Amino acid sequence: MTGFKTIDETIESVVRQGCSKCEILILRNDIQSLPQGTDVAAKNVFYQDSDYLLREIFIREKGKVNALNEGILRTKNDLVCALDADCILKENALSQAVRHFENDDAVALGGRLLVISENSSALERIQCCEYMKTFQIARRIFAKLNAQCLISGAFGVFCKSALLEMGGYDTDTVGEDMELVLRLQDGGYQKSGNQIVYDPTAVC
Repeated sequence: MTGFKTIDETIESVVRQGCSKCEILILRNDIQSLPQGTDVAAKNVFYQDSDYLLREIFIREKGKVNALNEGILRTKNDLVCALDADCILKENALSQAVRHFENDDAVALGGRLLVISENSSALERIQCCEYMKTFQIARRIFAKLNAQCLISGAFGVFCKSALLEMGGYDTDTVGEDMELVLRLQDGGYQKSGNQIVYDPTAVC
């Protein structure tokens, strides 16, 4: 998770998914208070006395991409869900996403993003609806063609092995989420029968 405006709600939404093997990493970058000579530190805590293990990763280096790559290296599970901390997962979003990986068909998945905009004007609400309509239609078409070019950095699920093979997110680009997916497409995953999936029922 990166970003911290609504992180408590974000964590709660992940815990409510009911994934018993879920491991939540909170990535905090640009931490200049780390001891001299220490670039990364970690602290383990359980969420409100539950079985959900939260691991806070403190990273000296700046940048969301550096934090994401550190999280990929440190997670213990075969699947990695990248989630911004101003995002809230709807009920069963993770189970809907994970089912695509059960028979090894999927290498990456993007879910459906909905925008919650408080105190917005009527025009802004219309613009939001128009954007989301276009966005969802395009994603469905690309998914049918197995030609996805973007999984939003706000919410995506990936095979960890694929991320490691690609070398993680590129630290020298502006659109790291699109760049990663294009590298996955170029890396032969499509030819090998794997798919980059879009699932509108996995809602964030």
